[in-house]
Amino acid sequence: MNTNKLNLRKGHKNMESRRILAIVAGAIGILLVCCLPASAKDLCFTLGTGLYFTSASIPSKNQCETFSLTAKSASLAGYLATGSMCLSSNGTTVLLNLSDGYFNGTESIQGTFNKNTGAGTVSDCIAPDANPNKCSTADITVKTCATQTIPDAEFDPSPKMANSSVGD
Repeated sequence: MNTNKLNLRKGHKNMESRRILAIVAGAIGILLVCCLPASAKDLCFTLGTGLYFTSASIPSKNQCETFSLTAKSASLAGYLATGSMCLSSNGTTVLLNLSDGYFNGTESIQGTFNKNTGAGTVSDCIAPDANPNKCSTADITVKTCATQTIPDAEFDPSPKMANSSVGD
């Protein structure tokens, strides 16, 4: 009978250990899900009414990462920008800088967004060929997204590029 009580106690301790391990595993899972945006490799940007995609990660604190961004919208076929993202030293604010030559001149987009919410604002400046600069402020939202595919037509910027600069 003493052996049965001892076995019951061991069984109870094993069940208690399993329950504690399950709680710890669940907590780790929740932390991983909550921290997913920091480690994700596919980000979708909404800027104004435009949808954009990059395969890049939000960097670690005090670090920067370069990336390329392309439009998902057929109305912006051929749009491709390059830039960088840097995460602030406190790990909450992402600094963003993009540039392209798509809109008949040079475009520069600079701003910030909150790493946890993805919400922020940017200054969007276009320097059209032989015209004064035009700047506007826009809201930006950044979130993780499923891997995107880019249609072949997106890579043909020739109609816009042919009209974008004054040649010799």
